[in-house]
Amino acid sequence: MRTTLTIFLLAIFIFTLIGRTANGSVSLFLQQPAPNELAVDDGTFEVSTGSTAGSLTMVNRLTPASYPATLNGVSVFFRSSDGVTMGAPLTLLVGAYSGSDTSFLSGINFQSIPVTVSALGQFNVYTAPNLTINAGDFVVGFRMAHSSAVRPFVIDQTLPRRARSFLCTDDSQSCLNTENIGGVNVRGNLGIRARLASGTTPTTVSTVSAASFTGNELASESIAAGFGANLSTATEAASSLPLPTTLAGVSLKLRDSANREQLASLFFVSPGQLNYLLPPGLANGAANVAVMRGETVLATGTLQVARVAPGLFAANASGQGVAAAVALRRRADGSESFEPVARFDQAQGRFVPVPIDLGPETDQVFLILYGSGFRFRSSLAATAVTIGGVNSEVLFAGDAPGFVGLDQCNVRLSRSLIGRGEVDVVLVVDGKMANNVRIATR
Repeated sequence: MRTTLTIFLLAIFIFTLIGRTANGSVSLFLQQPAPNELAVDDGTFEVSTGSTAGSLTMVNRLTPASYPATLNGVSVFFRSSDGVTMGAPLTLLVGAYSGSDTSFLSGINFQSIPVTVSALGQFNVYTAPNLTINAGDFVVGFRMAHSSAVRPFVIDQTLPRRARSFLCTDDSQSCLNTENIGGVNVRGNLGIRARLASGTTPTTVSTVSAASFTGNELASESIAAGFGANLSTATEAASSLPLPTTLAGVSLKLRDSANREQLASLFFVSPGQLNYLLPPGLANGAANVAVMRGETVLATGTLQVARVAPGLFAANASGQGVAAAVALRRRADGSESFEPVARFDQAQGRFVPVPIDLGPETDQVFLILYGSGFRFRSSLAATAVTIGGVNSEVLFAGDAPGFVGLDQCNVRLSRSLIGRGEVDVVLVVDGKMANNVRIATR
């Protein structure tokens, strides 16, 4: 069975590549820290906050890995659903703290930098005056005047809470750890990061699967995510097919183990991340990656090319949790319908499975999984799926028609899964296991 599922697949492809913030609004990819970025968040933001009306100042305390360390930028995330508008003014605060108190910061001499909101649903990267420290921590954040309907401070509430986020007084000289503020919904890790200065030599770009977010191996014609620093001076996404090989003046070259060099097709570029399609026909083995602006090398890295490197997309675009998939029901009269297997739960602030009802014995129900990196499997027989430990019949595993780099795997659901609740989905292709995702049955 090879089902095109045009409408459903289009929605899932956009969703899994672009990702969603916890309230369901679109954001560009999982916002993982760049290598030169200090952060306490994990790249997802479950809630947001702000004062009832007026001005609020919040900062993060961030520790560099070594000294001396020089800060030259601040990254701030704004969600598109929190009332913040493009062009809204704010004041960046950049300072340092060398004391040992973890609950209260005092005596910080902040530099104030007036800026505006330039992007929603992704990090705004602002240039800051160089600040070098030989000990202690950077303290960075912002102040924004806003109405009661606006919540500019986004919060990652995924454990662990690192107790490194602070609410500051009006004069911004003293800041109280938000974990110590009773009754205020600020418990978590603020979406504010510090960017460290890099040298004039190329930085490093690290590539992983855009489906699984692991990167031991990648396959030709699969979708990859590269993370680094100063990869671009702007943010731009491809708007049409065929995909371009240059976005925002940036291109990416791969030189494979056979010394063949190819340009990659680009989905998206930003200063800290780019998503691209590995070119066809890459030779197996080590490949060199170079991010270029014209003839200037911005960043370099390596990856391992393999014939297959299976990964499955998750609903939250992190490679973990509920599968990015649909269920196809075929009834005895031949009629078919598609059903979701995930939904966003506003109360929990996360995606949860929609239990699949296997229906009467006359119904056949198929799970259609989406991923990348397994279209060149040696045979269908070499593709195995277990769901809740139950071997499941694989009917198709290959490229999803009409979509660049996206693969799909169609599986018949066993009736022995009735009533099992949440279960793991395990895909193995040519002996290589993909990241686990989950579904639920009832």
